[in-house]
Amino acid sequence: MNHRSVGETTKWGGELSREAETILHQHAIQGDITDIQRKMCRWIAYSKKHLERTLTHKLLLLITEQLEQTWQPTSLSRDESDMLREAFTLFINHCFKQLAKLRDIFPAANRIAIERLEQLLTIVAKLHSMEVFRYCCPFQNSLQHELSLIISAGTMEWFDRMVAHVTKPRLRSDEDILRSTSELIYVLIADDNLLFRMNFSSAKLAFYHISFKKIDGKLMDIVIKALEEELGEQIYQSPLKLFESAEPDSADIAAFAFSAEQTSLSLFELYLTLNELAKYKIYVNETHRSNLKINQYYLYFGVALKKWLSIARNKLLHRIEYFLDKDKIETSSTTTTTNNKFTSSSLDISNCFTQMTQFWRRLAWPDVLGSIVYLIKITEDTANATRLYATLMEEKLNAKKFYDTNDLTIYTQELSLTVNNIERIRESFKALPIELSYDKLLVAAEKFHPIAVVDEYRKKIETTVAICSQDITDRIYRILSKVITNMEMELKQYLFHIIEAPEASAAQDTIQPLFTFLDNQLLPYTEYLIRLNLTRYCIIYFLINSSWSDKLMRISDSYRQKNL
Repeated sequence: MNHRSVGETTKWGGELSREAETILHQHAIQGDITDIQRKMCRWIAYSKKHLERTLTHKLLLLITEQLEQTWQPTSLSRDESDMLREAFTLFINHCFKQLAKLRDIFPAANRIAIERLEQLLTIVAKLHSMEVFRYCCPFQNSLQHELSLIISAGTMEWFDRMVAHVTKPRLRSDEDILRSTSELIYVLIADDNLLFRMNFSSAKLAFYHISFKKIDGKLMDIVIKALEEELGEQIYQSPLKLFESAEPDSADIAAFAFSAEQTSLSLFELYLTLNELAKYKIYVNETHRSNLKINQYYLYFGVALKKWLSIARNKLLHRIEYFLDKDKIETSSTTTTTNNKFTSSSLDISNCFTQMTQFWRRLAWPDVLGSIVYLIKITEDTANATRLYATLMEEKLNAKKFYDTNDLTIYTQELSLTVNNIERIRESFKALPIELSYDKLLVAAEKFHPIAVVDEYRKKIETTVAICSQDITDRIYRILSKVITNMEMELKQYLFHIIEAPEASAAQDTIQPLFTFLDNQLLPYTEYLIRLNLTRYCIIYFLINSSWSDKLMRISDSYRQKNL
């Protein structure tokens, strides 16, 4: 065997030379060795050789099956049974040691290694199912029990090694601790992504279930400790409790956002990695799934989410001012033509709203009722941002003496851009709760919480949206009304000319200049105003027009009375 097994033993099929077979045959005849004794000696010799140099598992399985087919309860002496028991024990322990270091010896990404692992498990399962094994090793635990203990111990040994590797002793900031914890979870995700695909049907073992369940508690202890060091005892507070305490105002929004951003990014990365890892719980046995600690991972991120929303709000407010400073009429990305109905700031802020929607979707907050609390906060923050944008746009227009001049013709495009931009942001804001799927959240919440509580949340969101939307609409009407109000002086002049016109003058000739004036005031806005704002302008225009038409009718009636 030593001679034949030189080289790659995993390619050796177990054949002996003709000379060796002849010698063994002669020994068997001379020593009156039975067939079961030859099979036993063969199994002992090959299994011990396997401890020195790995043989093919196909070969080991073959000689194992030959032993099983030949053995009978009375075919071996007590000493021979003891020898076989010792060989069984050595072989099984060797296999168990390999399984304890499964991730190192049988990497899941290596197809050949996985095949070897499956063959090893097949042999171990075969041994435990054999009568000869149970006869020689009557006190051996069941295979499932042994493997469960081995995999649990091996998993924890591997996990501790990964923790030590990722969290090497060094002077570390809170950010480093968060980042290293995320790195550890990345390692677990990569491990899980490979392990759950393994097939251990031969051993009837839920390996992934054992591994994930064993790591679950210890991992969450590490995560909670990292969060405590960064956020303190606040990680245990509920969403409602968190928002009861008002945040201190920051004198410099940009500085506040920058100072908190790096740590918050590390927190966000940690949250996302846990969110991803939690998805693998579906491969854990359903009866144990609900008891996993990772199910509650999000509960410790409430204060972090509040921090993220604060940073998002402050950055949004800062960007509104920044984008208004850099404002310019939009240019098409595919042509050199300009869209003369909007400026770039409204598109930029709309994109910010979209980014907030994407952030929320990516967050995928598991707690339905808690999600609604945060959704209300997002809605209130974006409502305030919408009002701020509208206010700054109007102030920008007012800075050009818009409200102080009597000649608004030079402000036609500027005024149109202002109300169009404000309307675009209003529409983006109104769509935000829908994009955030708040209605689906509320419907889902009704299944687990009192309808009265859910209705209160629904009312709060819808009221916030409705009030803000109406405030912005009123502001647009106020700006447009300035145009109509500015006409009144000239309208009075046209009316004076109509009143003072000679009685012999034709009514059409007398009134036509007024209507020509009104039409000339309307036409320029048809080029610059978007449809909704043009409709608003026309409503105001025709209300004024109707008012003055009534006055003209009364004047006309007065003329007829005098003529009569």
